[in-house]
Amino acid sequence: MRIDMKYVHDDRGFVLVLALMIMVALTFVGLMATNNMVIEKTIAINDRTHKKTFYDAEGAMSLGSELLEQSFSCLAGFPNATLGGTIVNVKDLTLWDNPLMDSDTIKAKINDPVNQNDVSFSFPAERLLPSNSNFLYYGGETNVLPGGALEMAAGYEGKGKSAAQGGVAKLYDIYSQSTLHPSLKTKGYEGAESIILLGWRHLVGTEGSCPY
Repeated sequence: MRIDMKYVHDDRGFVLVLALMIMVALTFVGLMATNNMVIEKTIAINDRTHKKTFYDAEGAMSLGSELLEQSFSCLAGFPNATLGGTIVNVKDLTLWDNPLMDSDTIKAKINDPVNQNDVSFSFPAERLLPSNSNFLYYGGETNVLPGGALEMAAGYEGKGKSAAQGGVAKLYDIYSQSTLHPSLKTKGYEGAESIILLGWRHLVGTEGSCPY
């Protein structure tokens, strides 16, 4: 066999092979970067969605405590209201009279929030993310507070005078539940839900006048 030595050291076509290898490497790097970008975007969207449900549930607590206090001021109940563009639907107009709920009752209410809530509403919709659905549940019991007394000498009268404290309080559990807007569930953002429990104490006898 005869080898023509003039072709052994011929590097013609090497630049084309090198260019193809570089293109393949750049394509692989680009695919990896795109994949990472998609993952990071999904994480960011999910994080924002879950934070929204949490902050909506947390913000609903302020409204929930105000509605409870208004319920004490208006023992016969009060009408549904529109607050800052938010339509608040109160199913049980005498929230102050709700009994304390056990865990099974709370679980049943939370699993069926549309039908078993005490209060329902949605915050005004945002520009980029639709409004979540928010629900409130109330349960309380009456407690006699521990009392105390302070006695003071009445000086020249030779008598003792005292001031007592104590009283009766209503202790409440207020559950605030925020669930993902239905339009987002169709886009794959499942499972965004926050439930927050607030303990609230109302001292009986401190009610204001009913504003309605």
